[in-house]
Amino acid sequence: DDQKQKVERRLANDSSFRTYFEVVKDLPSAVDSDRIHFRNKLQSIMSDQSKVGNAGRLKIRRAVLGVAAVMLLLIITVFFFRSNSNPDRLYSSHFTVPPENITVRGEDESSDNLDLALELYTAGKFHEAVPQFQAALLQDPNQTALHFFYGISLMSTKDFSAARIEWEKLKGKAGVYNQAVTWYLGLTLLKLDQMDAARDEFEKVASTSGSYQPQALEILKALD
Repeated sequence: DDQKQKVERRLANDSSFRTYFEVVKDLPSAVDSDRIHFRNKLQSIMSDQSKVGNAGRLKIRRAVLGVAAVMLLLIITVFFFRSNSNPDRLYSSHFTVPPENITVRGEDESSDNLDLALELYTAGKFHEAVPQFQAALLQDPNQTALHFFYGISLMSTKDFSAARIEWEKLKGKAGVYNQAVTWYLGLTLLKLDQMDAARDEFEKVASTSGSYQPQALEILKALD
């Protein structure tokens, strides 16, 4: 209590001490989370300031404000880089739903499921589209495009583990969808927090020409 009263008196009567107190008090816990250390620091400042005149106090104030400015810059810099490399942020800023482009239809039961699946997909009703894709794939399991848009639907419903399985099935054998499969596999791995595996996929995309190459380069830069 006696120490508390001393601090309160100093806060009321000493503007430079008050400035220091306010600056340090407002710093994030990552910078100064140790209350005992903070208390000892205040005691040290009080002791030091009692031995100096106005000129000395001015120097202390300048030093405090200088340290606070450096720490604030450091905090902002760290926050900026962490935000840019955050997997969820990278995913949300790069994931897009490609338009359906299946042009060949059959005339059997699987075609009915496929037509409905693609209709729901185009309408953005991915939860409803998923079982229709599954039914169509039971009838026609070798349809690459069907697997592709099923994988996109799974990603859109946040079922990333199931989406990864679809992309792994298609890797290297998806024809015109090959780069897209690698790209979406990278994004899926990003959401699954498989950072090294995701980086490998983005490096593959970045090494080839195609519409996804610039975005892959952006993500790789953010992950560095």
